[in-house]
Amino acid sequence: MDGFLQHVRSIRKHMNEHEDRMSALTAKQQEQRTIIHALQDDLKRGEELQLTKRKLLYRVIAYRVTSVFWTVADLFYFADIVATTRYAVEACMKDAATTVGAENHLKELADEHQTLMKSLEDVYSQYDEAETETRLLGDKLRSLLTDKAEEEEFIHSLHDRLTQLKEFFQTINCESCGQEYTVHYKDSDFIVRESSAEELDDPITEEARDPECTHDVKSSME
Repeated sequence: MDGFLQHVRSIRKHMNEHEDRMSALTAKQQEQRTIIHALQDDLKRGEELQLTKRKLLYRVIAYRVTSVFWTVADLFYFADIVATTRYAVEACMKDAATTVGAENHLKELADEHQTLMKSLEDVYSQYDEAETETRLLGDKLRSLLTDKAEEEEFIHSLHDRLTQLKEFFQTINCESCGQEYTVHYKDSDFIVRESSAEELDDPITEEARDPECTHDVKSSME
């Protein structure tokens, strides 16, 4: 009877050690879940910020392209005015000998021509500035696309790490009888079973244990 009670106490001690290990593993798993949730939140905020930056950049590029379009239109308009003015000046020069007020009119046309030429130079300057800004915006867009590719690669690596965490398991060996047990992670919980069991939910039966064994266990991960 004393041997049986000692055996029962050994089994209880063995199961208490199992429960302590399972509690420690559960606490560690909860800590890992908290870290994973924090990483997922950071990734989500990063993706939202990247999307906002990309939308803003697209708006700026569209505005600059529209500005360049109108600048080119103004350029052609002023070029047409300059050509017309030049034709008028040449016509006035031909008629200057026979027209009394041709000289004054010619001076007015010359002044107008100079004014238009100055305006045309300003338009050319604005066009050069718009072209430079468009080139800089294109460089920024390419940089954002490169950053996006690096973020996607980091997200893929993080998903692989999360998958490895879900595949966690541990093996426990009895130092007395050599019986092997495994601790499996399934449906957010830990399950202890004999390694020789065919199904994950097979219980640890009393018949499978050595009656003389005190079931001193040692984790294979220690």
